[in-house]
Order: sequence, then structure tokens, then C-alpha cells
Amino acid sequence: MQMEGWKLELFYQIMINANAILKYVVKKHKMQLKPTLNVDIEKFKKMETLNLKLHRQVEEIQKLENVELPKLEKELKNIRGFFKGKQKRLLQQEIESCKKNINIGKGNLQEMVHKQGYKDIEIFLKVYFESERATEQWKKEKHAEKESIIEKLKELKKEASLYKQNIKQYKSRER
Repeated sequence: MQMEGWKLELFYQIMINANAILKYVVKKHKMQLKPTLNVDIEKFKKMETLNLKLHRQVEEIQKLENVELPKLEKELKNIRGFFKGKQKRLLQQEIESCKKNINIGKGNLQEMVHKQGYKDIEIFLKVYFESERATEQWKKEKHAEKESIIEKLKELKKEASLYKQNIKQYKSRER
């Protein structure tokens, strides 16, 4: 502008070119959008608590089925004798109550899932695992984003140190 004087058209062209270059640089160095979580956090936390309750209930049922019931049945088989009828009846009642508790526990599983608005346990588990995968993916992306930012900062520090070294070398040459 100093050589050409006051020419609006030339100034306008310079500004358009500068704007285009600036847009290109911004687009080139534009940071990616932050990862978004597609799952409602409160709903997922409720699902996690329900999943924990279901696991506890399943553990209790398995304990009854795999430990208590076989133990009682084995005791019943081992009872022999003419005057052991009362003891057999008591063990049979315990076995029946154990089986009843197992059935009640299985019914409670369905009931817990129905209270949360799911049709059955399979549907709940499918939705839960999909939500869990989404949150894990989100956590990985967020962690990767932090690492990429740290790497960019390290690169910028290196560039700044190289720039400072170049300035020092240039100043030492001038003297």
C-alpha cells in the first residue's frame, strides 16, 4: 500500500486473500469436536444399580441351587432307619422351602426388571450392555483427546524452544 498509494480495490483484494488464507489455516488446525455421550447418565446409573441388584439376586439363587439344595437332598438320601420318619419330613419341608425360595428369587428378578420399565431380563441386559459400551467408548475417546492435547502442547513447546534458539543465533550473528 505504501508503493501503490490509496487504492481501495487493491486493499479489498488483499483483505479477501488474507481472509481466505486465514480460513484455510483455521480449517487445517481446527480441533475436533469433543466426544459426546449418547446415553443419559442418570438412566445409566439406575441401570447399573439394577444390574448390581440382579447379580446379587442371581448369586443368592445359585447358592441355593448349587449348595443348599444338593446338601439337603444328600442328607435326605443318607437318612435310613425305621424311626427317622420325622427327620425325613423335616428335611423334605426344608427342601420344598428351598425350592420355593429359588422360585421366589427368580420371580423377583422379573419383577425388578418390570419395575424399571423393561419387558424382560434379556431386553434389559441388551440395553444395559449397549449403554455400557457407549460409555466405555466415550471414556476412551475423552482419554485419547487428553493425550492428543498433551502431545500438541509438547510439540508447541519444542517449536517455541527452536524459535528461541533461532532468535538467539540471529542476535549473536548481528553482534
